[in-house]
Amino acid sequence: MKKLTAALLLTLFAAFTLSAQRQDLTGLKICIDPGHGGHNPANDRHVIPDAGIDFWESESNFQKALLLKALLEARGATVLLTRNTNDYPNDEEPSLSARVEFANTSNADWFHSIHSNATGGTNTGTNYTLMLIREKRPGGPASGSGNGLGVPEQQASWDISDRYIGPSIRSFLRTQRTTSYLDWTFYGGTSGGFSLGVLRGLVMPGELSEGSFHDYYPETRRLMNNDYRKMEAYAIRNSFLQYYSVPADTLGIVAGIQTDIETGKPVNGTTVHILPEDRGYTGDSYNNGFYMFDRLAPGPHTVRFESSGYVVDSVTFAVASGGVSFIDRTLMSTAPPRLKVSTPADADTNFSVYNSPALTFSKPMDTSSVRTALSLTPAVELTLQWSSGNRTLTLVPSAPLTPLTSYVLKIDSSASDIAGYHIDGNGDGVAGDPMFLRFRTLAPEGEAPSVIATVPAVSPQDLAFSPHGVISILFDRLMDTTTITSSSLFLKGQPNIIPTDLYSTDINGKTLVTLRPRSPLPPRKRFLVTIQPTVRNRYQITMKTPAYVNFTTGDTAYSAFRTIESFAGGTTNWQQPSWSGSTTGIIADSTRMFDETSVVLPGVADRKSMGLRYAWNTRDTSFLIREYLFQGAPYIARFDTSSVLQAFVFGDSSRNKFRFCIDDSTTLGIHRVSAWTTIDWFGWKLLEWKLSNAAQLGFWLNPGNVTGPLERFDSFQFSYDPVNGRPQGAIYIDELRVNDRATGVEETAPQGVPDRFQLAQNYPNPFNPTTTIVYMLPQPAHVKLTIFGILGRQVAALVDGSKPAGTFTAVWDASAVPAGVYFARLDAASHIAT
Repeated sequence: MKKLTAALLLTLFAAFTLSAQRQDLTGLKICIDPGHGGHNPANDRHVIPDAGIDFWESESNFQKALLLKALLEARGATVLLTRNTNDYPNDEEPSLSARVEFANTSNADWFHSIHSNATGGTNTGTNYTLMLIREKRPGGPASGSGNGLGVPEQQASWDISDRYIGPSIRSFLRTQRTTSYLDWTFYGGTSGGFSLGVLRGLVMPGELSEGSFHDYYPETRRLMNNDYRKMEAYAIRNSFLQYYSVPADTLGIVAGIQTDIETGKPVNGTTVHILPEDRGYTGDSYNNGFYMFDRLAPGPHTVRFESSGYVVDSVTFAVASGGVSFIDRTLMSTAPPRLKVSTPADADTNFSVYNSPALTFSKPMDTSSVRTALSLTPAVELTLQWSSGNRTLTLVPSAPLTPLTSYVLKIDSSASDIAGYHIDGNGDGVAGDPMFLRFRTLAPEGEAPSVIATVPAVSPQDLAFSPHGVISILFDRLMDTTTITSSSLFLKGQPNIIPTDLYSTDINGKTLVTLRPRSPLPPRKRFLVTIQPTVRNRYQITMKTPAYVNFTTGDTAYSAFRTIESFAGGTTNWQQPSWSGSTTGIIADSTRMFDETSVVLPGVADRKSMGLRYAWNTRDTSFLIREYLFQGAPYIARFDTSSVLQAFVFGDSSRNKFRFCIDDSTTLGIHRVSAWTTIDWFGWKLLEWKLSNAAQLGFWLNPGNVTGPLERFDSFQFSYDPVNGRPQGAIYIDELRVNDRATGVEETAPQGVPDRFQLAQNYPNPFNPTTTIVYMLPQPAHVKLTIFGILGRQVAALVDGSKPAGTFTAVWDASAVPAGVYFARLDAASHIAT
């Protein structure tokens, strides 16, 4: 009977709610608090992103509040502001407690405090939305003592923040993500946590929004624009409509950012029109390129980009009812295209016969017109390769150029950019004259081949080369690969030659040779790569002297790996770099991820890798590429805090930076990154991150140790070094994998040749959670070392592979199994020991 009565009451309540559904916000009194106040650096936030541009958070918050007030009042709400000016010459802006008292004595139904966020340091890419809600503490809503109770003071505050305001601001401002926190927990919890003064003592629901990060300079510049602030006001207004089930606004918005195609920077003073309304928008001078049209009727519209000095462009799209459309545009100057840089430079007399001339233009070119207008004298058969959004042209000869020959490269005045503007060949700003590039090649006898880069490095000598790594040797010329054999280029241990497979690839007029050992190298051993002077370039000129690469392997080799992503199926599980809101400082048209079938890790069957061609906008101030994994089997793969993450990275010697990023914590909602690695090598190199090693941690959005219990791969990340880095290039990645150390093994080097097969006592014993197992092989053998429980069930396979004669130690991490008695079993050459 009680169940029937409860169901009946619920049904009646639902019917009552439906009949009383609001049509607007009439009857609601909302108190809006513009955070801070008064342009006082002591309690305001002052940022200068560029000379002459002064951002004050108090002013930005106040303008947002005025815009939000108008939007809410238009839908029937009564709106009160805790301050009605931002002019406080004597620093008398209301205190936090005064703002709370004002809301309470005004009998407001809701309280919302508007802010923007800051990292407190140098912000090169952090820009997310944060919602803070008062956490209940003993003593009531005004209490400032006692530990937080882990629940909101008012559930309604959490609901509107987490369900509506945070996601809506993220959508309207295109921030990276949104997160909601209880204030006492967010500000330290049991380690000095406190409650926000502006929420303490409220008798109605209330929350604080940090819409975006005002110390991230691209965002700082946008926050100077009042229409951009209005986007945040719309987001908060819409959230109140959603929370109170008020019918949504039927009118739509279109907004976007305009950048210069040559510089990649936002354009000031732009002119944009929207049709059929024929409304105009003039951009500001704050270096943000922002424009916005609101109150658009649903249906077809056309945005016309008509800025002075740029090619007129237009986009037709459909405005959705109550929706927001983002149309960013790259603007092309009406100035004629010109040559920005060339290799060789004009009048160069030392150009290698093996190199390929390369030209970089100021604008994307019409490739067909350039092909028709281009000639090289004396004539050479050329392949034209375009990159960087059809701005860079590489001319690849079918054979090496002729030595001691003067060449003239000409591009006739008929060549044009993609908008039809003809080339300015002599750089005087006027179109219609041809471009000439004159250069002379070197004598072949001056071009004896030499080794110019190696992995591992020669100087300083690599003393921790991964036993699982591959060796790369880069020659400065195209080589006759028939002369590169196991007798002319080989790897030697102590004292034997190590079996390897050799792979040769021609890249940019040079030959890269990769040696891949057929089995992992033993740890803590010295090795020597020898390149004999019998190797020859394609002019049959030999090296003048032999070359050597000395290195020592690191401490640890692993018995098994689990592949996360082999790229055998291409890059379908990965987003383009520009997809992530964290990516910044790039030239978007010239930065792209792609499937690569030529530059692949030797010795793998799938013959595919991930390629990333990048171009940094060197005039920007922050730089990050987040190459993001978002779906498929690699995305659902999990590993734990004891794991070791590895990937083979083909470096371009750019001296830019690389790191791994994972998703951490019980919710996989926290980002952790490895420390930056400088890309100072050319060819394949194995990079590694031991997740449990605090010294290998980097700093990004969520500083701190990897906590687990499980991890997921998030992204490969790259950054530009403005001092030492090269602004454009290409990186390749293959074989992202993990060593699951919780069920695996760390295997260390053999210590000598014993006289019998033996499985020695493990140490320590008892142990928690790791123990070392020693086994001895008097001759080479295929070895299996496994662990069994007392009931005979196998719980771990530590070794399964061929081993040379010697004494070996293997470390078993048993943290993944319960306490108990376990047995180790060694199978080697028909010998079994337990």
